[in-house]
Amino acid sequence: MTNEVAHDWLMHYVPKKARLGKGGKLMKPGKERARTALLRVLPHLLQYVMSNLMGIFFNGIEVVSRELTPAVAAHWCVDLAYGKSVLGRRAVMAMLVKTYDMLGVTTRRVHLPATAGGAVHIDSTEGLYGLMTTFAHHWIDIGAGLRAVGRNGTAITLYDEWRAELPRVDSYLATDNYVHDGLRLVDGKDVLRSFILQEAPVMEVEDVNDETEGDHEGAIEEGCDEEEA
Repeated sequence: MTNEVAHDWLMHYVPKKARLGKGGKLMKPGKERARTALLRVLPHLLQYVMSNLMGIFFNGIEVVSRELTPAVAAHWCVDLAYGKSVLGRRAVMAMLVKTYDMLGVTTRRVHLPATAGGAVHIDSTEGLYGLMTTFAHHWIDIGAGLRAVGRNGTAITLYDEWRAELPRVDSYLATDNYVHDGLRLVDGKDVLRSFILQEAPVMEVEDVNDETEGDHEGAIEEGCDEEEA
């Protein structure tokens, strides 16, 4: 998929159902750009993924999440142990397997041993490994009292956390494409693997053309935005 194809897909119009917006205001059915619908569900999707993975992480590091004290949380922050230590790495890799299972791509990313005595190895990118450790770091910060319990705010907040996490994992992950302790980074040799573009200004989800895109059918038929119309 090229950048142009992805852009065109995000900008095409999809049906929009009637729903309640800010202040309980009823938003009329119509059409909206695909990007708008994705922005609306993205925080819920990330919250769902995180909630499904954190139990696996705490099992992996042999910690009961309800008993995560500030002292225990601080221990797992020392030297990035939540993703770098033996237990932390094992927990993160278990999170990767669960993620692949949810995506339905386990057979293509988790490779069983080809010979007797061989070991399972998992394919990943640094970005995906870093996303797993971002989830872990987020909840460890909660246990340490450095972050309030609750949702991580917006998808942009999590994006910023992930962007800050990537240089950390880049400092200890392998820089080749070979298997190391069951993990193979497909972008291991990529010198730009931890480079993430600065976040572009994004409108709040509730404010993204709730009343414009789709309410002006003439603009839609002509293939332009409200501003262009």
